[in-house]
Amino acid sequence: MKISKTNSILALTLMLLSSSIFAQSEMSKPKSAYEKFLSNQGTMITKDFYQMPSLASTYQKVEAKVVKLTSGKGAQYFYSLSIKEKYGDKSAIIAKQKIKGSE
Repeated sequence: MKISKTNSILALTLMLLSSSIFAQSEMSKPKSAYEKFLSNQGTMITKDFYQMPSLASTYQKVEAKVVKLTSGKGAQYFYSLSIKEKYGDKSAIIAKQKIKGSE
């Protein structure tokens, strides 16, 4: 069975197109409460950061802060933990609702 050059180019183009469509739909879904809040298009959002005492760690200092995001829909609070590294920072953001004992 001989495959022509046109058929192979067409098949390759269809594969690339379908993979990019699936990748876009997967990337467009917000994953966390923080991303959902920030994904409100056309809405003014303000960020306020409140520094908390650093957490003691065996190897490095962990910076903690409360992040308040405010938009037309109201305000939400998040807890941010970050560590400084040589080439950048690593951070994690936790929604207030996910913290045990929060209201």
